[in-house]
Amino acid sequence: MYIPTILGLTYQETTTPEAVFEVWRQNEAHDPGWQQCARDHGYDSWESWRMNRFTQLGGENPTWWRFNIHEPLITVPGFFGGPSKTWIKLHYRKPALVRFSEFAHPKAFHENEKIMSLLHAFPKETEVTGLVTDTNDIVIIEGTHRCTALAIAGTIGIEIDTKITISLTSWKENDFPVPDPAPAGPKRVPLDK
Repeated sequence: MYIPTILGLTYQETTTPEAVFEVWRQNEAHDPGWQQCARDHGYDSWESWRMNRFTQLGGENPTWWRFNIHEPLITVPGFFGGPSKTWIKLHYRKPALVRFSEFAHPKAFHENEKIMSLLHAFPKETEVTGLVTDTNDIVIIEGTHRCTALAIAGTIGIEIDTKITISLTSWKENDFPVPDPAPAGPKRVPLDK
């Protein structure tokens, strides 16, 4: 069985799409803010909103791997932020996905309550979800706020003691679908390399 070898990650186990989505559910579904986002996007529930997105981004791929992320303050900044209309518009500032090291700066997020609270109270254990490309680049599809906080912490020297894992599946396409794109916005975006 193929298991990708990725610098900074250690293979833990093979997992299922159902188990991966369950972690996503545990991370977000109970949060009133995420429930409101689902309604704002025209969905009747968090479940239908996120399952639609999960399916668009490889959720039905039967092969998923869970890895431990070693030295997250060093490793995570090399990951790419995910294909989100809001993140592209407000933070990446180009119609492409960029690495956390390029956009996760303290000045850009000093008023973002979610990220600022994570800098001071990061979970002791957490899991994010991503896609791994043929060139072993990682694109985060769930956990963008946590990854941004880790990248900022690494930049400004805040120590964060966490055990973080990532569930990954392979992505064979050269670009990524943007959910609910703005009329003039991109429908798909490439990696900015």
